[in-house]
Amino acid sequence: LKSRRARPLACVGRRGALRRSGLGSPMCLHGFVWISTLLGVFLWRAESAPRGGAEEWRVVNARATRGSWRVGEVQLFSDKACTKRVPLSAASNESLYSSHVRSEKVRVVGEVRNRGKDCVDACGGKPGFCDWCGEGNACCRKGFQADPNECRRAEGFSASGHECVAIPTEATRISSGADVVFDGHWETTFEAHCPNLEDCPAGSLVLGGLLPGGTPPVRCVVVLQSRDDAVQGAKLRASVLQWPAPIGSTHCPGACRSGRYVEGSRQGICKEHLNLHGDCGSGPEFTQGGTDCSGCAKLQEPSSQVNFRVIARETSEDRRSVSSTLQEHSGNFWKSKASPLEHAGEDCWGPCISGYCSFCGEGHACCKKDWPDDMPECADATGFVALSHHECVALSQSGGVALDGSLPSWALIAAVAGPWAAICCGLGFVVCRGKACCGICGGRRKGGNSDKDSMEPKALSGDVFAPRARHAQQHDREDEARRKALKEQARKLEWLT
Repeated sequence: LKSRRARPLACVGRRGALRRSGLGSPMCLHGFVWISTLLGVFLWRAESAPRGGAEEWRVVNARATRGSWRVGEVQLFSDKACTKRVPLSAASNESLYSSHVRSEKVRVVGEVRNRGKDCVDACGGKPGFCDWCGEGNACCRKGFQADPNECRRAEGFSASGHECVAIPTEATRISSGADVVFDGHWETTFEAHCPNLEDCPAGSLVLGGLLPGGTPPVRCVVVLQSRDDAVQGAKLRASVLQWPAPIGSTHCPGACRSGRYVEGSRQGICKEHLNLHGDCGSGPEFTQGGTDCSGCAKLQEPSSQVNFRVIARETSEDRRSVSSTLQEHSGNFWKSKASPLEHAGEDCWGPCISGYCSFCGEGHACCKKDWPDDMPECADATGFVALSHHECVALSQSGGVALDGSLPSWALIAAVAGPWAAICCGLGFVVCRGKACCGICGGRRKGGNSDKDSMEPKALSGDVFAPRARHAQQHDREDEARRKALKEQARKLEWLT
């Protein structure tokens, strides 16, 4: 009789063909490919490769607001440790926009025509305002008391007689007012008034601006407010929008996207001209001294949006200001245990305000049980001890294992290389068909020099049927004993009869 050596479990069957089932099946190999590819893409996204194009940042109110919403300073950082400030250019400041515009008095001087020329005859023999000198300008003589009142505000005299001169006027210019959040002083604030909660729902109070291409991507946003303003309006969230390509020459002043022309409003972004009174249009009354908004027509839709939320708050030592740190938050991959709670049960309203507070420990908060005006994170608070005041409590979601993209490079390489190594081993069986090159994965037997040696039928040696013969002999002996017993009983019966 012949037998074949048992083949090692591999990704090949008869004649080197792929098995139809098991780890070496085509379905299994395809699964390895898909799993490794998807895992690699997911981890690459978590690792956050530098973003292309340009970005736009926004800070908004996270809840409906009543009263005044004030922001003193906004700081942008390109790292999650919030140590590397994002440099801002003059163009970045000009692109700042807001939901609530600011009115300011400005001095306006029109273009003077026929400057320095004798204007008495051209203006009908009358001094004062004259269209021949240009809109809003006049025909005046320096120091001449008989001239009308407007000539007393005239400037730019160059002749001894009546001449065309400029008459400066004061006008109200509408601006976004968001530039104050980058002046380096948290005491100067952007302010929005909300008489009722219905007037300022969540997301309606907006501060934002464009960052030109080449600017480092924003990873952290820090908002500075006075302590009183933070108590009232520190319920914040932020977002970073990525544009598909660098904005380049696109010039869209922030005023064209502010106030009633903020993105998402009924009017939408102004794409023509904005006059001094904040009205959008294309006539001469809009172009004269107004803001050119035609560049806003070139803005594209953002390709993606990353949402940030408050992860920490810090009160200054003098307890005058509060800084809120906002980041893209989805936990920490390596952190499976929450930081210890500090000052548990103690009154924390002095060193903290409501919500996250370093006084209570990283990831924990200062909250009061069932207090409706607490920050959103207090909804996850547990372990209240004192019910009469704000106390340091743990947050139920401060621990746990999640992924925030902070993976070391070796983990990324191992996660992708592992499945691909298994794929290469399986495909090696297909290519080598059990030959010497597959000895590592196939476990080739010692002394075997070829595929023929491992697959050639061999004769069996030894007592193949020895176990079966011994069993038959034992059975025969038992049968013989039973027969003898029956014969003895038969003889006894014959004697009785």
